[in-house]
Amino acid sequence: GFTTNLFGVIFVMTEGLAHDCTPGAMRKVYFLLFVDVLQLLRIMTTPMYGWALDTQQIMNYTDLVWVFTWLSGKVPVVPRYTFFIVGVILVSIAVADTWYVTHLFQQGGIQKLWPVKLLRFIVATVVTVFFNSLVKWLMVPLECLIDPDSQDTMSIYIHGPGSPCTPWIWPEVVMSVPAALLT
Repeated sequence: GFTTNLFGVIFVMTEGLAHDCTPGAMRKVYFLLFVDVLQLLRIMTTPMYGWALDTQQIMNYTDLVWVFTWLSGKVPVVPRYTFFIVGVILVSIAVADTWYVTHLFQQGGIQKLWPVKLLRFIVATVVTVFFNSLVKWLMVPLECLIDPDSQDTMSIYIHGPGSPCTPWIWPEVVMSVPAALLT
């Protein structure tokens, strides 16, 4: 059943990791824990939870994607919908690979290691480093519902300046449905 398959995927993903206690592996674990703590602090210090905007701006420096964007300058080099497409691709690959690893586990054995290694890498990267950014990227089509004053929405990209927030009509709905399903 579903529980057995889920256990199988989790077991296969963690197999061999519990016994690796070398100094390099421990440094990696500590680094990932440090990045996780920074990402959690970044989420918790938003003005939505009562923190000042200055605190949020300081915590933005813990988001690697924000830092790269900030270093590239104030002029948006890459349109925001490009990040939405990248986010959809990353999450789709993770879901498809999870399904494939589950299918291999159901067949009784995992002889192919590349799907498991890919799943480990994607989950570790997406969940640890890019989680905050990925959620923001997936919410790009729905952002005007969250922040009505935003001037950088999909409706404005498609219909031009001054357009109302319309994520549930054609053609924005093509992006809004995956955004709602994947977040």
